[in-house]
Amino acid sequence: MEIISAHIHFSRIDFPVFLDINVAVTDLGNVRNLSITIERQPRYASEVNDSSKMRKLTFGFPSASGGRVLLSALIQSQTTIPINSFWLPGRYTVKLQGELSGNHYHEFLAHFIVLKETTKIALIAYSEHYLYADSGGGQGLFAKGSLIAPETTFDLINLGDNRIALQVLNGQYVGIKDDDKTTIVAKSASKSDEEIFILTDLENNRVAFQANNHQYISVEGEAIAAKAAILGNNETFKLIYLEEQLSAALDELGQLFSENNNPIDTYRNQIISSTLSGASTELLEKVEKPDLRKKFGTLDIDDFWNGLSPCTQKIAYVVVDVIILVLSVFGLQAVRNEMVVRAVARQAGEDLSHLGYLIRQYQSAQNAFGRSRAAYNILKIAVTISMVKTVLQDLYTHMSWWDWTKSSAKAVMEIMVILGTEGTALPVALALIIMNFLDLQQDVFVAFTTCFPPTDEH
Repeated sequence: MEIISAHIHFSRIDFPVFLDINVAVTDLGNVRNLSITIERQPRYASEVNDSSKMRKLTFGFPSASGGRVLLSALIQSQTTIPINSFWLPGRYTVKLQGELSGNHYHEFLAHFIVLKETTKIALIAYSEHYLYADSGGGQGLFAKGSLIAPETTFDLINLGDNRIALQVLNGQYVGIKDDDKTTIVAKSASKSDEEIFILTDLENNRVAFQANNHQYISVEGEAIAAKAAILGNNETFKLIYLEEQLSAALDELGQLFSENNNPIDTYRNQIISSTLSGASTELLEKVEKPDLRKKFGTLDIDDFWNGLSPCTQKIAYVVVDVIILVLSVFGLQAVRNEMVVRAVARQAGEDLSHLGYLIRQYQSAQNAFGRSRAAYNILKIAVTISMVKTVLQDLYTHMSWWDWTKSSAKAVMEIMVILGTEGTALPVALALIIMNFLDLQQDVFVAFTTCFPPTDEH
């Protein structure tokens, strides 16, 4: 059996998905039960076991004759589910399956993205920096953002048939500069051919953009231009779906409240809108502050702590220091206390005992950036979202509900991106402040000398 063609028209959430699949079969007598399965792939770890985010369609080919099977169908005609209710934004895979000579047969055909008409996104270049519109638009576009911010937020406008436009904070569009026809800027008031790009869907939430000069958008240093004839690392961008990512962060924070008194669920849409736009809202500022669930759960924290080695205990202090350091980037000024350290150690379990090499890496760093990279590695390898939430629980008592929610949601969203991707430019932001975190420097030294005591030399 040979796949002659498998074309899937790029879709918008309110458009039909059109399939045109042509399969050549050498011996129809040996082929049974041919079918197509279209399935949505989870975008984040939180979606893996969430049945509300799962989408799957399976349908058979029409009767075959003459050694060739042709399926040409609108997907919404294959299901009784209304299209706007069925499709969720995301990446879908298409597979062919059936029986061939008595054996199960399956083959990947293609993939496609379903998007809303407008989707808020951020884009991470291969350099690990976010694409950044200077002043929120009206000037250049550069790969220099360290964190998700209004200047790194774009409206991806889906024009159908793989065509998109990118709109920045001030309402202007990303496009090719008039004078050199390659430099990418963010200063057009309207969408013309220079502001429309072909979106190429790659694996693992990665995409590429082709301009109307038939060249791919490419990053060199901070500069962005449409001048690459073929795809490479510099032409590949990590696509972050901000609304869904922020909603996943709010799911995590919502677990800290009781089910019958959870303002995060009540005001979810307003929180997402305000957090991504940076605009304040009187409604959220007036929300009455509810109590959290019982702090730190009911784990046997003290008994577990007393069973740890001195080295592992000292590593736990460093891990909490790193969480506090990262949260400070988002304006959250947490203070370490003994119960938080013990709770984080309990959540980490025995894994902490294997992290001595990270302490050694930090201690041997020669400058601020070296230390920030070491702290970033500790975050990536040792920290979980549950640990971050433990520190945020302790911080909650010292802040208003809205100040805590907007800062915590942004911090958790960013950390989820960090933990779920190959990396971001966070070490650059950490390098600016890390030398002022004296607790971290001291705790790393104590952990290092405890875990790697000097040996006597005679």
